[in-house]
Amino acid sequence: MALTPKISLDNTIHIIQNDNQLACSILLGKNYLTYCISDVAYKTVFHIKHFYFENKVVGKNDFDEILADTNIKKSSRINIAIDSFKSILIPNELLDENNYASYFTFHHELTKEEIILKQTFKSSIHDLFAVKKSTIQFLESRLKNVHFYNASACLLNNYPDFIVSENEHSVFLSMKDENIVLTIYQKSNLILHQVYAYTDPLDIVYHVANACKQLNIKLENCGIQLHGEMTQIENISITLKKYFPSVRFITRIKDIQYPDALYSSQPTYNFFNLFSIFKCAL
Repeated sequence: MALTPKISLDNTIHIIQNDNQLACSILLGKNYLTYCISDVAYKTVFHIKHFYFENKVVGKNDFDEILADTNIKKSSRINIAIDSFKSILIPNELLDENNYASYFTFHHELTKEEIILKQTFKSSIHDLFAVKKSTIQFLESRLKNVHFYNASACLLNNYPDFIVSENEHSVFLSMKDENIVLTIYQKSNLILHQVYAYTDPLDIVYHVANACKQLNIKLENCGIQLHGEMTQIENISITLKKYFPSVRFITRIKDIQYPDALYSSQPTYNFFNLFSIFKCAL
């Protein structure tokens, strides 16, 4: 049975021409895969497809079917941001290029099947993240000129543009089906970036409340912004609003020509993490 995307959006104003140079950006999670085709300057998005597998893990056969898209094959560069729940932020002055594994000792247990990749942003901070070696090998065997990123680290290139200057603290929640990424800034300074597992919406309330307590954050002077691929994000928003005074969905990243349907029929907060890959690729 052919895979059917849960969401498929095409740009009816800006259409792919034969002479267009294309780039493909893929957001890969445990039970979902979302990708878009854009120009190589990452200014125009031609189409978006989102595949959701519910309780099933994305498999090799699923990949092969999805990657058969002609426009993916035509893309001169492939960017893949993977949901890695084993990652560490390291400032440049503390990074030992020859001993990445040592940073994970007290935080995550690495398996023999995992390798550590490095992603650098703002030229002074590095994100070390673990992924399965077999996943990288498989994707490199199927795709040309492929570049790998940690999905949560890509967010850090874009969040500063969404900080509300009037708030002492800005809180961002990236929602997945089993995990959240909680990121907090004090004004423009990053003070927390952490992945948490959850099984119930109240777990998310606890993680946010506990972080605010530990960091001495006054709830009346902070704002929470949500985005993500999980199916119950609107219900999560309703739950959070019972406990926190300022909760809203994040707005779209500016300076991108999106498919017109994205403005009318689909909330952009679903694809914030996908489009956050663009700054990493530039």
